[in-house]
Amino acid sequence: MLPIGVNEDKASSYAQDFIKIIAESKDSVKLNSYKFCHTEEAKTNFSEMIEKDGYCIVPI
Repeated sequence: MLPIGVNEDKASSYAQDFIKIIAESKDSVKLNSYKFCHTEEAKTNFSEMIEKDGYCIVPI
């Protein structure tokens, strides 16, 4: 999750950092695998993370 207006380069950078944390191969993360889904108001716990870190990754 990113604030509205954050560019795709930041999304890719955040994803690469997340992959490093979970110790997966970062080669599997490609920008073309990201698709805009929708806009919604973030729940409180996500809003707090976004305010603190500038983004929030929600693993699915």
